Amino acid sequence: MPYNLRKNRVLNYLLRKDCEVDDFGSDSDADEDACEVMSEEEAESDSSDSSDADVQISLTRKRALEASLRKSGRLVSILIGKNGYTWSLKFPNRSSDRSQVRSRTGLTPGPINEAANCNEIHEYWEILFTEKICQLVVDYTYLKIQLVLDEISKTGNTLQTYHHTTDLVEMNAFIGLLYHAEMWKANHVDPKHVFINAIPYKGKIQVKDGLIPEYLLRKVTEPIHGTHHSVTCDSWFTTIPLIEKMQKQPYDLTITGTIRSNKKEIPLEMKIAGEERTAKYCHHDSITLVSWTPKKKKKCISGFFLPTIYSN
Repeated sequence: MPYNLRKNRVLNYLLRKDCEVDDFGSDSDADEDACEVMSEEEAESDSSDSSDADVQISLTRKRALEASLRKSGRLVSILIGKNGYTWSLKFPNRSSDRSQVRSRTGLTPGPINEAANCNEIHEYWEILFTEKICQLVVDYTYLKIQLVLDEISKTGNTLQTYHHTTDLVEMNAFIGLLYHAEMWKANHVDPKHVFINAIPYKGKIQVKDGLIPEYLLRKVTEPIHGTHHSVTCDSWFTTIPLIEKMQKQPYDLTITGTIRSNKKEIPLEMKIAGEERTAKYCHHDSITLVSWTPKKKKKCISGFFLPTIYSN
């Protein structure tokens, strides 16, 4: 997907995201929502898990940095969280594998011949497996079924409801199930359980490693670990350390989600609501933090992993 479309998709997600966050069984009802009312004066004293002294230290550090940069004649381009986590206001330089391939070969990667006119996945598949080929599979499967049914009748056994011939529609559906089972590494799973992936929630649970939200996210996403798929979640799950952890092996997943503003990695500047329908961005390695103001004195903070290739 082109880079600019991917960025628009994330922005559209933020616009549609309901600002209220459901309670998934957290220990405290006083947790902040993903979207909250915030003025510039309130931001200087905001944090449900830190004292006024912590905020004052953050402000002092921020002002000292700004004074140092102004003295050297440079613009402020770095934001710092209360725990020292740094963000850059400059978007990283980006280069694409495709542009590199084009420069080396002079060719533009992409489908050719009949495939150049295809728009849907099944259209590409039908170029490899035409209707004629699929009909041959159905015909020879029919012959095999007839041999089995004849053998059952000869032995005096009763034919069951599942003893019947097949057709092209059923064969295509069966092939689709095979693709689905392989994609989810479920080729040895009972067909009744192929589409099931949930954890029964029975109240408070005990985990040996990490926090409960992190444990549940790892557990639910087990079928897609190592696939480089993208996972979208709300502020009960999303943290900066979790985004960093899930992009590494053995998980290899990208995370997009709203983040509560009391997290220590969030810079003070991102907690202050801006002009209505405006967004602020900052970056740390491959992670982008967005502070969106849908309406006056209201903000939504989201973070997401940006899978790009950076040039030197």
